Amino acid sequence: MRNISRAMITKANSNIVSKKDGNASILERILKKTGSSKTAAVLALDLLLVGVDTTSIAVASTLYQLAINPEKQEKLFKELNEALPDSDTAINEAALEKFHYLKACIKETLRMYPVIIGNGRSLTSDTIIEGYMVPKGTHVIFPHLVVSNITKYFKNPNEFLPGRWLKLKD
Repeated sequence: MRNISRAMITKANSNIVSKKDGNASILERILKKTGSSKTAAVLALDLLLVGVDTTSIAVASTLYQLAINPEKQEKLFKELNEALPDSDTAINEAALEKFHYLKACIKETLRMYPVIIGNGRSLTSDTIIEGYMVPKGTHVIFPHLVVSNITKYFKNPNEFLPGRWLKLKD
């Protein structure tokens, strides 16, 4: 990893001189702004490693849920076969628009197994939450795993129900 990051930073440093800001990569922009190869390397590796982990966990969790829910797997299989009838059918934007159930399966998996802890915010004004006054500037986190398992928001939260994400047709 060290050799890869060094090579990428060397290349980015040489590109900074010849590129305008609009065409600069994220790495090039970080280098230009901070002037620190170390900061750029750490941020680039964070982006790479976080992206790999979250994607692989989401895919593995989706496949697991489909494996233990064969009826959902069959429904998805039919959708994929209709959208891609031949093995050489191109996966393009038009085909992706037909994957309603696949998208629902992914959303349901991410609800059940969030890949990030939650979303953080800083309060812009004093706020009362459950009877407690929380002052402006306080950092709050909405924990996905907790919120996604509240029956007030999701009926049968422990069940894999991709259909909850499908829009009903009139």
